Amino acid sequence: MTRTTTVVYIACIFLIFAIAEISPRKLTITYNEGCDIPECNNENDTNAFNLAHVTAVGDSDTLHYIWSTIGGPTILLAVTDQNVNLKINWTRFLQDEDVSNSISFTVKPTYTMALVMSKLIEFNDTKNTANVSSPSNNVTHITQLNDIHWKIFNDTIDYKSCSGTFQSVSEISNSSLSVKMRAYNETGRETSLPHLQYTDNTTQFKFALSNFPSHFKNPRYAVELLMVSDGLVSKHVEKSIDDEYTPAIFSIINLIVPASSGSQYGSFSQWKPVSYSKSTPSLSNAQQCHETEVTSYNEILPSRSLLRAFFDISKVKLSSLNVTFGTAKGDFYNSTNYISWTATIGYGDPPVESVSQLVIIIISAGLGVPVLICIGGGIYTCIRKWKMSKLKELSRYPPVTSVN
Repeated sequence: MTRTTTVVYIACIFLIFAIAEISPRKLTITYNEGCDIPECNNENDTNAFNLAHVTAVGDSDTLHYIWSTIGGPTILLAVTDQNVNLKINWTRFLQDEDVSNSISFTVKPTYTMALVMSKLIEFNDTKNTANVSSPSNNVTHITQLNDIHWKIFNDTIDYKSCSGTFQSVSEISNSSLSVKMRAYNETGRETSLPHLQYTDNTTQFKFALSNFPSHFKNPRYAVELLMVSDGLVSKHVEKSIDDEYTPAIFSIINLIVPASSGSQYGSFSQWKPVSYSKSTPSLSNAQQCHETEVTSYNEILPSRSLLRAFFDISKVKLSSLNVTFGTAKGDFYNSTNYISWTATIGYGDPPVESVSQLVIIIISAGLGVPVLICIGGGIYTCIRKWKMSKLKELSRYPPVTSVN
């Protein structure tokens, strides 16, 4: 083997390892897999039992996302070894009174958590505070989202992008509550506002109300988020000097769920405190979001829900918070009859907002040009003073005249 051949051989080995290192997760999605009972064959699309299972197979583990409307819109995250399968006892889950242990995996996951959109809270914002916790906003209308009827999720699945939309059934034309789900197998940033970052360990959801019936003169909405985990959930507000991707928004909210005893990493939910009052989000229709502090959840869970089917409720921690949509002194929901809000859920550490190279170049140019002007001006002044001092020194001597 010649020296050149050896170098090429080594280079190929390094290239193979580099490609293997960055190989993306393989995404697959199934709908109501293995279900052959009548409840899974609701062809009239008026009250579908929806459960989608997304697998994201990586080099050393598999992330499972279970998206369901049973018990309210739910995202369950489970981390397992490769070649671990989901098991669902559909008869027990959808027909029996006791649904416990009806959903499991062939091997116990190393990590699990879940997020549920449990309640929709409408309140009469008489003082225009955009704060559901304000004492003046004690007149509310609460919709339990486990009571909502849902259309068939399977009709909306895009297998190429691994996405789909839960959409409520309504007697009012064009009225809906929807939750769009999407899983990722790469790192990037969403093309539409609020331009959230994503990684190959995240799934994103977009919560939207369109022409939803209001009960008050000054209606605003909030959604209750219920978190299920082994440890205590904590809220962190990260500040930023850069609003390049989401104009006028200089913070990001992270709900941090700690690692369990069998896992190296924990999980998170992340969003920016902004919602949008039109279906095409832009700076002109941006509305603020306000989240409450995380508190313990002490209410009774629905008897038939993904949470009861998978978790032993007596051994996990339940916590919740409310996210309110709207800007104080701004327009109410009925000005456009639309609101949307986007967040992500992921395994590991949440993505960190950083200043882009373009912004760094602009800042460097903005700071660098004045500095160069000052330095140049200083050098010019020094040279000019030096020349003037030389001229003064020469002027002390009488001129030399020629002698005939």
